[in-house]
Amino acid sequence: MTINVEHFKKMFLEMKNGNVALDSNDEMGSTRLGGDDADLANAERDRAMVLKLKQREAFFFRKIDEALTKIENGEFGQCEDCGGDIGEKRLLARPTASMCINCKEEHERNEGHLLYAKRSKTIGTELITNGETLEKAFKEVQKYAAV
Repeated sequence: MTINVEHFKKMFLEMKNGNVALDSNDEMGSTRLGGDDADLANAERDRAMVLKLKQREAFFFRKIDEALTKIENGEFGQCEDCGGDIGEKRLLARPTASMCINCKEEHERNEGHLLYAKRSKTIGTELITNGETLEKAFKEVQKYAAV
């Protein structure tokens, strides 16, 4: 597989240099001290949203820096988990990807983020893996509902 590393390097530098960060003085300092409870709640929600966006932006810029470092070290496009190629289609879709699609899916299954790996907090069985498990969970719910 041949990845056009220069294309990705140029793209990362453009993303990093072309993206204007939120100015913390403008956004965070614009809180009004007056107003009713609803105004104060809205102002607090707005501050929380700006903070969340700033954190996401900082995380994204760290991912860009990591990708640029990998380009410089000749490691860009290699899966951090298995060492195989990530694949150009995946990199075009998600340029900061650090794992191939197979390793990423396995990682997510192990974290329980996908529906087929989630477990019921009240019953302790898998929610959906096949019809039998779903039927078993339904029977368990009915049993507890009858109590």
